[in-house]
Amino acid sequence: MTSPLSSSTGLIESNVASNQFNSMDSIALITKQLVARAKEERAEVAVDFDRGDFIRATQKIERLTRFKEKIANNVATVTKAKGAVTEIKNTLLSAKSKLQTMIGSTSAETRQQISKDYDDLIKKISTVVDGATQNFGFRSVNLVGNFEGSSPEHNKLLIPTRETGGGALQFEGMDLGANFKIIDEGGFTWKLDKIDNKFYQHTVVNDLITKTGLSISADDLNVSSYDPNSGSITLVGSQPLSGTLVRSGLNILTSEYHQNFSDDTLVQRAINDLETAITKLDIDTPPLVTKAKRLEKSLEGIDLRIKILEKEKDTIRQEELDASRAVSLAADMKLQLTLNNMNLLTSGNNAIVENMLSLTSGVAKGPGVFGFMGF
Repeated sequence: MTSPLSSSTGLIESNVASNQFNSMDSIALITKQLVARAKEERAEVAVDFDRGDFIRATQKIERLTRFKEKIANNVATVTKAKGAVTEIKNTLLSAKSKLQTMIGSTSAETRQQISKDYDDLIKKISTVVDGATQNFGFRSVNLVGNFEGSSPEHNKLLIPTRETGGGALQFEGMDLGANFKIIDEGGFTWKLDKIDNKFYQHTVVNDLITKTGLSISADDLNVSSYDPNSGSITLVGSQPLSGTLVRSGLNILTSEYHQNFSDDTLVQRAINDLETAITKLDIDTPPLVTKAKRLEKSLEGIDLRIKILEKEKDTIRQEELDASRAVSLAADMKLQLTLNNMNLLTSGNNAIVENMLSLTSGVAKGPGVFGFMGF
């Protein structure tokens, strides 16, 4: 027969066990809810891109960048022209130095080699000038060259220096090439194309130069006579050409128009032309170079402003990230403290349950024989 105490003990143990199970379910549910709430309390956005100061900095950077892109072709044109001026002057000085070594030389071989070197330098000037061309879609601009179909004064640029307006620099083109044209007795203009080495006939109407379609190969043309004072010239060959030679740009010619430097007088004449060209360069180009430097300074200022704005954005990002980390840390600490409290509560409940179970078990039997006898 089962004793009432034994039955009560079983019932209590069953209820305690049931309560323990329910308590564990409750704790698990509470824990899940706490974790979910902690996630909600964490920062949802690492960087707040809607901050007013962040938006303003971004808009300023975009505006400055668009401005730089807008004037990019203009800036490239000026940069090329400025570089060309330096290269042309150095080339003129080299050509002058070459010719000075020829004076007094009696070696035909030496004079021939120097003549060739001089011609190469003069042709280099034309290459440098052509290389200063900048294309604007269907338009080409060169601030140091005279393009076919346009005059140097038509190659002008007005470049704004501020994205908000109120500042601009005007650049006027100049001809620093080593070109010439021959006007024949009929009034037609003949210009030498250095690429295919042909003289092309042009008509000129209202300063607009247009090819007529006629050309003469310069491969077998030689200078028969040339008067530098009047410009009268005669070229002989399979298709002769004569008329008045008109220099342009730096007003310098290759050696064949100086009778291949057959004597020192002709050499000195070419040196004088070079000195005149250098003087022209020194007088005409400083405004362009000065404005180019001002434009460069203006662009450097824009780059600096963009850099400062980028740093401001970086600072804002860091502030947002620090704030985000602080929110996340606070949520983690809150969760951890709550879980610690739950652990303490759970531990306390377990202790109470253990005490209750020990009470339902009654007094423990004594050891040895007395315990066996029920005492």
